[in-house]
Amino acid sequence: MKKIKLFFLLVFLLFSMTFIQSCTLEKKTNNKIQIVVSIFPIYDFVKQIGQNKVEVTLILPPGGEPHSFLPKPKTIFIIGCADLFIYTGDFLETWVKKLSNIIDKEKIVNSSHGIELLKNNDDKKTDPHIWIDPNNAIIMVRNILEELVKVSPENLNF
Repeated sequence: MKKIKLFFLLVFLLFSMTFIQSCTLEKKTNNKIQIVVSIFPIYDFVKQIGQNKVEVTLILPPGGEPHSFLPKPKTIFIIGCADLFIYTGDFLETWVKKLSNIIDKEKIVNSSHGIELLKNNDDKKTDPHIWIDPNNAIIMVRNILEELVKVSPENLNF
């Protein structure tokens, strides 16, 4: 039994070392800030702010539903290798809470910080599509910009 546990521990350590090394090699070949985002509006905000200083990866597949999306191990690996993972908020991407057990919490950015969710008049539920309101979009862009500056202070002229 001890040999089996030792074997799995060694496999885990080998996988972890490979994971860290491949992340490091990927970052050395590209000087851009590596950002992973959950949905297209965030993708567009980050591309507009970062211009040619960022490389942005969208993880939600075309036609995908952010409410029910569950990342595969490869997606978690991609998020873990990035400088930042930016998502809309806990109200839309509920699965993100589980990432903080796996990925450095400093890399995970909630772009809705400071936004109060509004209730729909019809059914009293909150509307998760916060980026549609221009005032919310301004707050989200400001939050994203602040995080980009933290990650790359030498590029303060975003």
